[in-house]
Amino acid sequence: MKSVFVGLTGLAAVAGIAVESTSADEDVNRPVAKVLKLLTEMKVTLEKEQEQDVEMFEKMDCWCKTNREEKTAAVEAAEKKIADLKAAIEEYTARAAELETQIKNLKADIAKNQESLATATELRAKENEEFVAEEKEMVETIDSLSKAVTALGGVHSSLAQKKVALVQLQDTVAPLAQSSKYADIMRKDLWAVLGSFNAQQPQQSVEMSATQVFSEMFSGKPSKAFLQSAQPAENQEMGDGQGSAEYIDKDNAGEAGGGRGGLISGKKAEAYEDAMTAKEEAAYKAKHLQGGGVKGVKSYNSQSGAIYGILQQMHEDFETKLSNARADEAAALKAFQAMKAALLKELAAQEEAKKSKKSDLADTNTKNAQAKTDKKATEDALDADTKFLLDMEATCKTSQEDHDARVKERSDEILAVGEAMGILTSDESRDLMTRTLSCGPAGEKKELNAEKPAAGDKPKEAAKPAKGPFSFKSGLPDCCQASPDLYKQLAEIEGVARLVEMNFPPGAKDVPHEHPIHSMYFLTPVKLKIAEPPGSEPKEIEVPAGAAPIFPAMAHQVENAGTEAGRAIFVEPYPNCQPCGVPEGYLSPFEVSPECYKKVGEDDSWVTGVLTMEPGAKDLVHHHRNHLIYVEEGDEVTIYPGGDESKEGMKVPLHIGSGIPAPMSAAPFAKHTLLNSGTKTLKMIFFEAKK
Repeated sequence: MKSVFVGLTGLAAVAGIAVESTSADEDVNRPVAKVLKLLTEMKVTLEKEQEQDVEMFEKMDCWCKTNREEKTAAVEAAEKKIADLKAAIEEYTARAAELETQIKNLKADIAKNQESLATATELRAKENEEFVAEEKEMVETIDSLSKAVTALGGVHSSLAQKKVALVQLQDTVAPLAQSSKYADIMRKDLWAVLGSFNAQQPQQSVEMSATQVFSEMFSGKPSKAFLQSAQPAENQEMGDGQGSAEYIDKDNAGEAGGGRGGLISGKKAEAYEDAMTAKEEAAYKAKHLQGGGVKGVKSYNSQSGAIYGILQQMHEDFETKLSNARADEAAALKAFQAMKAALLKELAAQEEAKKSKKSDLADTNTKNAQAKTDKKATEDALDADTKFLLDMEATCKTSQEDHDARVKERSDEILAVGEAMGILTSDESRDLMTRTLSCGPAGEKKELNAEKPAAGDKPKEAAKPAKGPFSFKSGLPDCCQASPDLYKQLAEIEGVARLVEMNFPPGAKDVPHEHPIHSMYFLTPVKLKIAEPPGSEPKEIEVPAGAAPIFPAMAHQVENAGTEAGRAIFVEPYPNCQPCGVPEGYLSPFEVSPECYKKVGEDDSWVTGVLTMEPGAKDLVHHHRNHLIYVEEGDEVTIYPGGDESKEGMKVPLHIGSGIPAPMSAAPFAKHTLLNSGTKTLKMIFFEAKK
């Protein structure tokens, strides 16, 4: 272990010598430095332009994405809205047509019901008018009959008295002759009554026939003969049957005949008998009386019948008819009022429905018009948005193409500058430049700023700059050459690999460079922008502390895009790295002491592990292949080579942030047991070759 630290001390001394010799080589490297300075400035300018271009493109790209999303959403919304409005317009149009048809039908129904109501009202008025006239006639008839009955009431003794009563009755009954409806009825019944009345007196003493009496009674103008015949003679008792011959009916004074006798005789009596046949009587009654004349008329054809009884019966019949007529009129009026109320109710409902449907139609037409207006406005907006999208896509496509062309051009320029810088900083170029500038006029070499050696001393050789371990086809330098302020080599196993620390302050950005395949471990979280290849649009990633990614060989440029410093370590295998083989009886520390050793990353060639131990803790004997160690925490460890703890172990002081090369060829590192002999928790990150 002591030899390892001696080797590290020697390397530091060599680095110091190299620094001291820089002034001696200054004159030789000055032309190269000038060119490198120009190339560096050119590179910085290109990178700055690249950043500005990227910034402008990002803004343009953001504008394209934002407008693309917004306008695409607007187009989709407009298309959906237009489809909805079309459906609404069709619905409103159909609804309006339906409402117009319903309103038209309602108008027809209202007109029909109004006509029906007018017709029913007119018919009811006519029926009522007929009833009023009929009622008036029946009332007048009943009144006349009442007066007639009153006039004849109590008079039954003699013919003279009856004649007087008839004269009195004439004034009362005569107005009935003016009624075409009831005159025939009274005439029909009274005809038979008067016939029987005439049979009560002797034929020779008849002064007027029954026909004449009847006619006189219903003529409204009684004749003088009738009035005189109604007065009894001074020297004759009433009812003796004698009268003046000049009042005898000369038309009927011939031979007496007929079965009835009395005042009707001759041809008129026969005619009367024929007229009173059963057939004509039945037909007459069916037409005028609905079943016959006045009730009980047959009894009045007997010798005992009297006009008083017939008039009484007629009075009762007319009162019954009047009552029935009034009842029928009341029923008809009630039915009409019910029908009218129903029609009016239906008309009111129809009018209300018509009003409602007219309002609905107006509202539907308004909505339809608004939908058409909205559809037109939406279609106009859709056309505008569609045109904008087409123009924008063309603009964005042109911007993308121009940006890609500029990125490629600048990337080529940056790559060419890097290649030039790589050539100028290569060992061959430096040797060539040294040899060229060190030659005198005659071609002999001269040493610049070199002290002449003392007598007997060997001349000192000019110090040569250390060669880089990598030579990439791209011509780009490795990370430590490109940005030595950000990348620092901590340790290496010659011919195998080197351990590099990356330390990026916030906003730091390295120079484009290239890596071989490399395994990393991030000591702190960091947000990085990585442009791969250099000059391309960077991708932003966030890496947590403890992450152990393995990256393939690549050329890139890295920037710390976060607000905190980012620190990481990684191992880069050298191109000529050879397999180191497997120790005999190999015991993996991850298997024998899993409580101390954890794998955090692995590929076919390398494994990344973390060792953690509390003070006083110790692992079990195990093997290691070639590995490089980084001290993150701890102050001291003790190594027992071969795992033999009976011997005194090797105490090794630790320094946080230091790197330790641990080749398998060194006995202490190939097989051992490790003890945390310090006072702090031990944490070391190591990268171990698997081959």
